Amino acid sequence: MIAEVVADVYNVDIVTVDLCFILFSVLYLPFNFVAIKMIDSSGIRRPIMFAAVITIIGAWMRLLIADYGFGFALIGSCLIASVQPFILNSPSKVATVWFGDDERSTATAIGLFAFNMGNLVAFVLPSFYVN
Repeated sequence: MIAEVVADVYNVDIVTVDLCFILFSVLYLPFNFVAIKMIDSSGIRRPIMFAAVITIIGAWMRLLIADYGFGFALIGSCLIASVQPFILNSPSKVATVWFGDDERSTATAIGLFAFNMGNLVAFVLPSFYVN
């Protein structure tokens, strides 16, 4: 199991490694309300740009795990998890603004499907380049 290997390499508990993934479920609910409020009040551009910048910072912090320890991975995961609702709530807002009542559910489904396909490509593609 990958979590056991990471726990052994960085000398932390397996619970700490699993916490990086549990954060995404725990932080989604409170930050979902913040994301909805920001998207409704300022449009979609600012929240998406905010989420993109925080996601990049969190990803960089997760890359610092080799030099500074597992704490940076945990902080980076927390940052990324806190802005995930900004990205996940955007297709429904786009569908609400751009499409009519009879097209809205189809547009939302296609937007969420595209998001999930992007995640799939992001997980599969690196396996061809990393041994």
